[in-house]
Amino acid sequence: MAFTTRRSSLLLALLAVAPAAAEYWTDKAKLAFATRFSVEYHSSPQVEDPYKFVRFRQDTGDTAHVLYLKGAVQPSLATVAAKHGIAESALTAIAIPVEKTAITTTLLTPYLEVLGETATLKYTRGADLTGPYRIASACVNKMYSEGLVEPTASNAALDALDMDVVFSGTCPTSWSTCPARSAIFSYENELTMASWGDYIQLAGVYFNKEERGFALSQKIHANFECVKNTMADAVVNSGVTKPKVLWAYQYFGTWYATLSESTYQGEVTTAAGGIMMGQGFLGSAAVLNSYGGMTSADFTTFAKDANVLIYAGNYSAAYSDPSMRAVIEQLDAFTNKRIYDIYQDGNQWFERRIIQPDMLAEDMLKIIHPSLAKNATDLYFLRDVFTQPDPGKEALFPDPASCTDYSAVVDLPTSDLCPKEPAPEVKVEKEKKAFFDSGANVALVCVLCAMGGMVIASMAMCYMRKGLSAAPPAPISPSTTVKASV
Repeated sequence: MAFTTRRSSLLLALLAVAPAAAEYWTDKAKLAFATRFSVEYHSSPQVEDPYKFVRFRQDTGDTAHVLYLKGAVQPSLATVAAKHGIAESALTAIAIPVEKTAITTTLLTPYLEVLGETATLKYTRGADLTGPYRIASACVNKMYSEGLVEPTASNAALDALDMDVVFSGTCPTSWSTCPARSAIFSYENELTMASWGDYIQLAGVYFNKEERGFALSQKIHANFECVKNTMADAVVNSGVTKPKVLWAYQYFGTWYATLSESTYQGEVTTAAGGIMMGQGFLGSAAVLNSYGGMTSADFTTFAKDANVLIYAGNYSAAYSDPSMRAVIEQLDAFTNKRIYDIYQDGNQWFERRIIQPDMLAEDMLKIIHPSLAKNATDLYFLRDVFTQPDPGKEALFPDPASCTDYSAVVDLPTSDLCPKEPAPEVKVEKEKKAFFDSGANVALVCVLCAMGGMVIASMAMCYMRKGLSAAPPAPISPSTTVKASV
């Protein structure tokens, strides 16, 4: 009797140190602000085939991707549809990690670069590979020259191609359909710029790189909040005044201004301590055409008192036109030399502003309240048109030869305003495998066997090996994981 009691005590002690069954998906997306997509993880191999459920919330109806590991069993779409309350026809099953991708806009190029997955890009729009508004990435341009990336005529043309996934901008729209297998980056429809950082995690889900995506999104969120807090503290402690900021550009002689504060321009202006010159400043004198444009005379009346002008185009080209110059030189922003455009580094604006909203916010703080910022003249997206020359279109593109590794991880820039603290690490429970890393623990199981509790000990061994194993039936390759360094 004493022997049995001793043996049971040892078994109970053994089971007490065994952790619960490990998750099938060890890293998970942790979204903070995004509302147009969501990610769920289902990881009970005993009950169902494990999968990630990525839902895209669209005004025209939700769609979703059912992601499962390559080599594992594809989940039943009928079962998944019933479980999530979505039509089976709205589901697409995708084996991950994906190896063949396409994009529909230059703004999605950096999502591949920061994850070290540029090499997976196979197709993009033809206009993104040639001409003055082509993709600026040295690696993408080199891949194009070597025939590794090919152009497509339209989104619809992508449907005929055998892509694992298409990273697509907001769709469908009145002028664009959603390609098949689209992961939809609806950043334009999000409620806040802070949500843009969450889209790095969306891309990471398809490569099993949630850890890297989470670390980067955390860094972006922290920097954006730092800008807002810096401004808020200055208002309270220093009583700084808020200048009037106008976003505008001209197109074939007609002027267009961003008049809604419910835009990213309005949000970033407010966050950086400016007053957005929107609809409330327009007055009754200005007459907008059917596209929201105004004549030079109306624009001059409206814009004259703006303290800061952000010219959303190439200012040098506009100023070289005598008729445009006549308008610009009447503005207070011109007199006070507070005009900026979006050509600090050319196509960087068209390629990186969505993935780096924190750097745009920091630029805005530097130009609106330079006394509050370090290195106020060191701008990332915006260019001081009075002190910095127009770099010229071709000068904006890095030499393709500078790319030496298509799979290199591209880091995001570090803020010079906010504390340079390391991005928070994704906590990994390393003790999941620690039990059997210990020879003493394995020996304890052997002792149980030797004491006659063969069946019980064997059951304990199986239970713990199952619970302690972080590897699913089709294990994620070590090559698909990265450290959370940024």
